[in-house]
Amino acid sequence: MIEKKVRAGQEPAAARRTAMIEMGGMTQVKADVRRVGLVLREGFVLLTAGVTVGMASAAVVAGLLASWLPARKASTANPLDVMRSD
Repeated sequence: MIEKKVRAGQEPAAARRTAMIEMGGMTQVKADVRRVGLVLREGFVLLTAGVTVGMASAAVVAGLLASWLPARKASTANPLDVMRSD
C-alpha cells in the first residue's frame, strides 16, 4: 500500500502515515495480526486432533479386521493380506 502511494507521487513518510491511517493505525494492525495468529493456532490444534482421532479409529478397525478375518496364525495376521490369494 505504501509503495503504491509512493509510485503515485507521495513522499515515503507521508505515504506511510496515510497508509497507517487508512488501515486503522498501528494498534489496529497489531490486533489484526494477533487475531490471525490465534485463528491459525486454533486451526492447527483442530487439524492435529482430527488426524489423531482418524489414526486411532484406523488402528481400531485394523485390529477388529485382524481378529475377524481368517488367518493362519492370529499373532501374525495382517488385515492387508486378505486380498492376496495363495
